[in-house]
Amino acid sequence: KNVAIKIGNDILEIEGSVDADDADAHYWFNFQYQGELDTFAGFPVTQKGFTYKRQYIIDLSSKYPGASIVVQLYKEFVRGKFSGDQ
Repeated sequence: KNVAIKIGNDILEIEGSVDADDADAHYWFNFQYQGELDTFAGFPVTQKGFTYKRQYIIDLSSKYPGASIVVQLYKEFVRGKFSGDQ
């Protein structure tokens, strides 16, 4: 139902929703609901999708070439994965 990511002093928590009509993104950035989320711990963040299907991509390429953290939501289901060159 949710995932939390901490890098340095920044915390990002993302939560799925059971309600298919809920079009709001449910995330907390440093404990602030729907706080400004252009960057996370100095890394750029991209949000894709709408309503019950969303994706958040934290691009770690500036420090770790080709690496990213991807969080995918489908209704209340949340999937987090670390991808890139190891």
